[in-house]
Amino acid sequence: MQRYTETRDASSQLLRQVIPLISKQNAGFHPISYAVWYEYAAGSNPPLIRDIDVRLASGASLCDDEVYTLYEKFVAGPETSTAEKASARVEGMLSALSRQAASANQEVNAYDLSLNRFGESLQPSTDPQMMHLAVDAMLSDTRSMREKTSEFQQQLHGGAREVEALRAELKRLKGEALTDALSGIANRRGFDQAIADARSANNGALTGCSLIMLDIDHFKRCNDTYGHPFGDKVIRSIAQIVDKNVKGQDTAARIGGEEFAVLLPDTPLDGAGVLAERIRTMVAAGRIKGAKDGEPIGQITISLGVAQFTDGESVEALMARADKALYASKNGGRNRVTVVGAPSGRRRSDGEVAADGRR
Repeated sequence: MQRYTETRDASSQLLRQVIPLISKQNAGFHPISYAVWYEYAAGSNPPLIRDIDVRLASGASLCDDEVYTLYEKFVAGPETSTAEKASARVEGMLSALSRQAASANQEVNAYDLSLNRFGESLQPSTDPQMMHLAVDAMLSDTRSMREKTSEFQQQLHGGAREVEALRAELKRLKGEALTDALSGIANRRGFDQAIADARSANNGALTGCSLIMLDIDHFKRCNDTYGHPFGDKVIRSIAQIVDKNVKGQDTAARIGGEEFAVLLPDTPLDGAGVLAERIRTMVAAGRIKGAKDGEPIGQITISLGVAQFTDGESVEALMARADKALYASKNGGRNRVTVVGAPSGRRRSDGEVAADGRR
């Protein structure tokens, strides 16, 4: 099925709408940008439209990284074509095995008929010469059956190897589909899958789960000052720090351009706050070297928000609370952790504040 069905005139009209849309962004005039904004202008991709509208409502322009994220999430579906190929391979393999099984069944039926005829020929009154001929014929049929059986077994072994290779390939493709290419940690799909797994393991709820949302401070300024390659390096470095601090069932994910999330099943709010503060401290203490002179560039910091799932709460509501805490950190001066609903008796570490802004 064709993805785009617009007529030449309709697509020409869309072209005139798309170019101004792209020109307002910080991303380049490349095919990826065009595909994203074409579907936005055409109104054919509601999830993409909703996501872009939210981003535009904040007054920000989309950079290349954000455009690529939108493309991978809502347009390309890179795993689709590979999954279709894998599916075609499975169908072809099953079809071949079915034909081989049908052929083997015919051979067995023919051999069974030969055995019956051989049994009928072994009568007491049978002439010795005729009996000798019948035995020779039976031996020939047996050898033929043995060869056919050996051939079928080889075909089955070959099919088994194909299945194992296919299973390994599908596992690799699944991993790629859930992994962010730039940072090496989970992407938004991977994060959503981690949430689904956590809910599945806990009767559909996220009871006991905590969530950390974090965002790189002044990332746009960083890109504008040092260039996108340096911005990519910042994203990778922070992803490594976050990933190094999660373990077991925890999932670190890059869910937007410079936004990350950490899902922490079976983790109390206090523990999530401590982890968030440790990540903040490690990022603030690090120095990333410039591409040109190799000299460390100014301090990179992050702001974080922490929340814990409450009974009856939706995933969206949990993320919204953690995101609100994140923006409380931003508004409070950045480079800090804000914990939603932190117990009043717990001592907060340096840089950590409560949702109401109190130290």
